Parts: sequence; structure tokens; C-alpha cells
Amino acid sequence: MRKQITKIQLILISILMLYLYWGAFGWMINEWENNPNYGHGWLIPVACLYMIFMKKDVFKRDYKGTLKDLRLVLAGVMIFLLGVRIEFNQVVLFSFVLLVLGLIYFYKGKKAFREMLFPVGYFIFGIPAPYYAESFTVPLKTMATVISVGFMQAVGFTVARQGNIIYLPNYTLEVADACSGLKSLMMVTAVGALYAYITQPTIKRKWVLFLASIPIAVIANIARIVMVGMLASTFGEKLAFDFVHDSSGIFVFIVAGIFLALTGVLIEWIVKKRVG
Repeated sequence: MRKQITKIQLILISILMLYLYWGAFGWMINEWENNPNYGHGWLIPVACLYMIFMKKDVFKRDYKGTLKDLRLVLAGVMIFLLGVRIEFNQVVLFSFVLLVLGLIYFYKGKKAFREMLFPVGYFIFGIPAPYYAESFTVPLKTMATVISVGFMQAVGFTVARQGNIIYLPNYTLEVADACSGLKSLMMVTAVGALYAYITQPTIKRKWVLFLASIPIAVIANIARIVMVGMLASTFGEKLAFDFVHDSSGIFVFIVAGIFLALTGVLIEWIVKKRVG
């Protein structure tokens, strides 16, 4: 009887949450479809659902929550009301994550909450950052431009720089438009977090690999800029232009993936060295 009541409660709560978050979900999906920085957004809920499914056995545990266990739910409700009040969809969507985790804590207990913390929390990587966040990437773009130009000059290419614009003999590359630091950062850190969670056995090692994904995103972006410059100088403007629009995202993903894998191997080697 108690299980049936719980199921009815969860169905009603799910319907209510779907109604309350419908507008925010619609906004988020629109960003995924139209904002190039979040082209990977559709993969986030798929990854979340897959990870939750793989740990579905935790939901079989019985737990009788108390009023004390509703604290996270109440926090989620308060943040939701704040987000609606200030009309900030990112805050509203963050409250959704808190509410789901709070409901897991209340209905399934602390152990289930810990098991679901990352699978549910990973949804945060799908929440588009505020538009003003682009301004925070300006120093990263400038650094990427300087390093890229320095590297190409070191290997013999004729190249000059003015701000975030790179001048080649037959091509002009504006880093701010063609090689978005924010796009690389969002995609690589999302992949890095998932890769760290899957491959690393301890919390400390997971965090180390995830934090490493931030400079790896910068390196991957630099590699993309260098590749565009080298293609333009060697094969002409058309090939560089086609690469920027058709293949540069895949290139960043491959470079970042290689560096993430190498970092994971390095972490494993350091751990074995210390133990040995």
C-alpha cells in the first residue's frame, strides 16, 4: 500500500514539475538548436539518463523520509521561485537539478542520493551560460591567439597578429568568431567530467582529471587555430574556410580526447609510482 502511495505521489510531482519547468526547458532546447556554443547540449540529458539507468538498482531500496530530509527540496523550491522572480532561466534550471536530487534523498535515502549525485548533477553541463559569460573568455582567446601565432612563426610560417585577428599572406582569421573559446570550453569540460567519472576510481582522481580538462580545452582551441592557419598558408583560403565550418569542431573533440586519455594514463602512472 505504501509503495502504491509513493508511486502516485511521484507521478503527481513529475506532472507538476513538467508544468512548472516547461518554459525553461523550451528555452534551453532552443539554445541547443540555435547557439553554436551548445551544439553538444542534446547529449547531456542522454548521458544523464544512461548513467541513471546503469544505477537503477538504487531505486529499489526502501526508505522512509522525514521532514528533515526535505531540506534540499525546499532549497530547490526557493531557488526556483527566485529564478522565476528575476526571470533567469539558468537559475530555474539549476533548481530543477536540486529538486530531483532532493526528491531522491527524501524517497530513497542518503546512499541513493550519493549514487545519483553525478548522474543527475551532470545535467548542469547542458544549462547554457548567460550571454555575458562570453566576455570572460576574452583573455583565453587573446592567449590562444598569441600562442598560436608564436607557434606558427616558430615553425616558419609568415603570420602577424593584431588583437584577436591573425593575418596570413592569403587569409585573415578572426579568432573571436571562427574559434570560440567558450564553445571549446563548454564541450571539453562536459566530456572531461563524464570521462573522469567513468574512468577514475576515486573522487580525488576524478577532480584532477576534470580540472585538467580546462587547460586541455585551451590547448585544443590553440591546435584548431594553428591548423586553420597552416591549412590557409599551405593549401589556400578555401580549404581553411571549409575546415572552420565543417570539421574544426570534430578536430577539437579529437585533440581534447587524446589529451584527456593521456592525462588519465599519466594520473594512473603517478599513482602507481607513489604506491610502488
